[in-house]
Amino acid sequence: HFSLLDSYSRNVVRELRASIAKEGDPSKAGGSVWGDVEASKSFVGLFLEDAKQRGEDLSEDFLRDLVLNFLIAGRDTTAQALSWTIFCLCKDPRVAAKARAEVAEVCGGREPAYEEINRLPYVQAVLHEALRLYPSVPLDFKVAADDDVWPDGTHVRRGNVIVYHIYAMGRDPAIWGEDAGEFL
Repeated sequence: HFSLLDSYSRNVVRELRASIAKEGDPSKAGGSVWGDVEASKSFVGLFLEDAKQRGEDLSEDFLRDLVLNFLIAGRDTTAQALSWTIFCLCKDPRVAAKARAEVAEVCGGREPAYEEINRLPYVQAVLHEALRLYPSVPLDFKVAADDDVWPDGTHVRRGNVIVYHIYAMGRDPAIWGEDAGEFL
């Protein structure tokens, strides 16, 4: 239901605003619902700081929309990345066994804790490799904000639409070598 998402997102915005106010006021120091994370460094906090520097006040509706966008986009791209990773692991039992062994070594038979993720470089490489072959956003475009010259000498004028094919780039032998289409 949208009302649940709306309520949750507005609550996130309000809590972040309150936490940011506490960060800036030493007399209000205390526990934050965000734990060790500085609210001002969150994506909403960064938007608020940018608006403050420009003398703007972002409405709760605008910030709610930001939170919703990140929640929805993050859910879909994460689900797609994990689905393709599982697909790749199912097609290559050798890679699956090596990833499983790394998790067992680091975690000792229990589920990985967040703090242990950085100690799983092979699992991270597996995820990156699956994303290279099956990017969550396979085709994207941007509009040039200003005139620019790319490293290869290409001139781009303000307003030009630049289309890039991430799926094709992830399989390009000129970038990745002759085995570019292979998983790991």
